[in-house]
Amino acid sequence: MDDAENQSLSEAMKPIAAKRRSVACDQYHASAEQRKIVFFAMQTCGYLLMGRVPGNEPVRFGFDDLADAIDENFASEKSREVSRTLRDVHALQLDCDIA
Repeated sequence: MDDAENQSLSEAMKPIAAKRRSVACDQYHASAEQRKIVFFAMQTCGYLLMGRVPGNEPVRFGFDDLADAIDENFASEKSREVSRTLRDVHALQLDCDIA
């Protein structure tokens, strides 16, 4: 695997780009229902990733990173459901990029 392929795989596994004051997401593979939950998580919990950005340069995160941040800060059944879905979506990115 060359550097360009490694970069592409890395970006696919870390589709979330966070800065100190914003969070955005690149394209990713997910079902319609999973996309709704990802959107909800980004809207309601994306700020948890913004707090992990040390400077002004964007930092890339995976859906598993967002799931970890949610698990560290919330303990409700809804948060566990969101976290599980984010981990499933994260795994799907690897499956789709290998295939």
